[in-house]
Amino acid sequence: MRIVHYFAGRVNPEKAKVGSVHVLYYLSSAQKADGHEVDWYLVPRKSEYENRGHGFGIFDYGKAKLFGLLPPLAVFAKFIRERKSINLVHLHGPFTQENILISLCLFLLGIPYVISSHGSFSPGAMKGKYLLKLIYKYFFALPICNSAKLVHVHTESDLQEARNFGVTVSCVVAEHGSDHISEKFSEKIKTELTPPIEINPEKFNLLFLGRLDPWHKGLDILIEAISALNNKDVNLFLIGPPKSRYKGVLEELVNRLELCDQVKILPPVYDLVKKINWYSSVDLFVHPSRFDVFPIAIYEALAAGCPVMVTPGTQADDFVTDNKVGVVVDLNINSITNHLKSLFIEKERLILYKYNSISAIGERTWKRTWEKMLTKL
Repeated sequence: MRIVHYFAGRVNPEKAKVGSVHVLYYLSSAQKADGHEVDWYLVPRKSEYENRGHGFGIFDYGKAKLFGLLPPLAVFAKFIRERKSINLVHLHGPFTQENILISLCLFLLGIPYVISSHGSFSPGAMKGKYLLKLIYKYFFALPICNSAKLVHVHTESDLQEARNFGVTVSCVVAEHGSDHISEKFSEKIKTELTPPIEINPEKFNLLFLGRLDPWHKGLDILIEAISALNNKDVNLFLIGPPKSRYKGVLEELVNRLELCDQVKILPPVYDLVKKINWYSSVDLFVHPSRFDVFPIAIYEALAAGCPVMVTPGTQADDFVTDNKVGVVVDLNINSITNHLKSLFIEKERLILYKYNSISAIGERTWKRTWEKMLTKL
């Protein structure tokens, strides 16, 4: 089978700012390992790093025009020329503008396509510019999804949200894989792990590693909870890339609450080995998202033996509870502070969570992800 992934961006898991890059790269790798021919058609918005791909056909085009609505004409020409040799196209995200005309092109050419949700069906994703998103939903997102051969969702909650959103076509629940993380960790564990910066082991050290969106990721509530906790022995490290629309928001909140000694905002870390150093150096990984679809950072933390604290918005709550690898909190100040107080006092629970963490993700491989999708195609 010849599979084409069409993606609006560059692909390099060591530079990825969003989880969809990891899904595309490692799912492609599983498809290639299964004997399929895999190509990437890429329309990058930015070019600050190079694509990374071994054994894939990589076709890199220029930027889409008209606010991302019009991909380069060369992409359409390539689909038209090669329509008879392409068995399946994989699109990523129904709310990606570049997918509007591409999906229409594929439909007219009779080329079947799959679309991965990447959390787009969450009610939280509709907040902000609601009217504009509502128009987009009914005129573009739903037609893109309901014309697909298959919609790929990542959790059972994601499936329910897809149905509530209005998706009527066949769906498959195929969770993210984690074997690429476990393999990298097994290489690193052979050497001594060293903290990336000086971390006081006498403190209770918390970590968030991901995109520093104060609202989407719930970091505003997390920082407020640290203030309400009123415990100088608790430190929080926030690591990740900001965006211009919320640049300086977290810094202002930290300064206003006089938490500069406890809350440190640090530049992004993309290299997996460096991430593992961070996860291995703290007591608890915290992911308080308002809405998400099982962030891969949770896998990374667990592979490094780091317990986690998550909200139901991550869609990882059942996994965390069932496997006893951390705690689930509501996204409010009281819930977060109460659980942090409890863990600070009962640190033996963290030892149990740490013991369970590595084995919990063992069965979730990208091969399994692809095999689940293949049964529905």
